[in-house]
Amino acid sequence: MEWLTNYNEHKYHERSELSSHGMMEFIKSPYKHFRKHVKKDSPGFEKSDAMNLGSLVHHLVLEPTRKVYFMPDLDGRTKEGKAAKEALTNSTPPQETIYSFKEEAKAQAILAALRAHEEANKWLFESKFTTEHTGITEFMGIPTRIRCDMINDKYIVDLKTTSNASPKDFGRYCENNGYIIQA
Repeated sequence: MEWLTNYNEHKYHERSELSSHGMMEFIKSPYKHFRKHVKKDSPGFEKSDAMNLGSLVHHLVLEPTRKVYFMPDLDGRTKEGKAAKEALTNSTPPQETIYSFKEEAKAQAILAALRAHEEANKWLFESKFTTEHTGITEFMGIPTRIRCDMINDKYIVDLKTTSNASPKDFGRYCENNGYIIQA
C-alpha cells in the first residue's frame, strides 16, 4: 500500500484506480460503470440532500479549517436574489458544494451531539488519528484506491450519517449502501 499524505480530495476522485464506490457501481451495472468511467460519455451522479448533509458533517468534523460555502436564504425570483446567487456560484470553486443554511443548522446539531456523546467525542475529537488519508494499491491485480476518514496504527474510521442509528436499521442501511465493500 502506498500512502499519500495531504492528498487533495478532488484529485483523489479524479484518479483512475477503482474505488469502493466504483466497485459498487460495477456490481449494480457493469455497463453503466463502463460508460461512466471508461468511455466517460454518461453523466455523473447528483448528490442527494442526505449526501450533502453527510458531506457537510464530514467537513466540519474532519476538516474543520476547510472553507465551507453557504448560500444565503435569498428569493431567487427577484433581480437582487438572482444576482446574489449568481455571484456566489461564480465565486465558488467548481469542485466545491454550496450548502444551504438549513443544512448547516442540521450539521451543527449533529456536531453538537457528537461532542456531547462521550465515546464519539473521544474517537472523533480527542484521539490521535490522521484524517483524510489516501492509499493506492492493487487488489487481486486491480489498481485500487481508498480514502480513510481517520486512521491510526490500530483502526480505520469511516464517518457516516444516517436518519436512523438503531442497530437494526443502521445495519440494513450499511448493507444497502455497500459499506462492506469499503471495509
